[in-house]
Order: sequence, then structure tokens, then C-alpha cells
Amino acid sequence: MSHDLPTPPEIIEIPELALLSVLDFALDASVRALVAAHPDLQGEDLPPGASAAQCAERILGHAFKLKVLLASYRHLAGSEVEDSGSEGPSW
Repeated sequence: MSHDLPTPPEIIEIPELALLSVLDFALDASVRALVAAHPDLQGEDLPPGASAAQCAERILGHAFKLKVLLASYRHLAGSEVEDSGSEGPSW
């Protein structure tokens, strides 16, 4: 698990990077904890009365999708700052 925290200048340019980094780390930690608790996870829809392992598997799937979206957002937010030529807030 490797997480590069944004530098203060990066956070000045793109403030949401701080929060995105924390969320990314929290998702990785949650995924590892769920996999450790339920190593037999399988891909099934949740029937009524689903087990903890089945719920954990669904969380893992959503966490992966969220991580992909976060990475896309991080990339796009950085591109918008570069495109605008902004040096950060002007206040």
C-alpha cells in the first residue's frame, strides 16, 4: 500500500487532493481488513439474509469502483488547473 500524500503547493492548487488522499487510504485499509476477515469472498448477488462475507464482497466491489473514480477525478482536477494556468487562489 503506497500512498503519495499531496504536497502543500499541490493542495494550494487543488485543495480537494488532501481529502481524496485520505479517502483513498481509508478505502485501501478497509479493503484489506475485509479481505483478512473474509478470505473466501466470491462474486454473488446478495440474497435476503446475506452473510457478512457477502456484504463485505459488495463493499469491496464498490470500493474498487470508487477508487477508479477518485483517480479519474484527481487526474481531471489536475488537468483543469494546468489548463487554466492558475497559480492557486487569488485571495
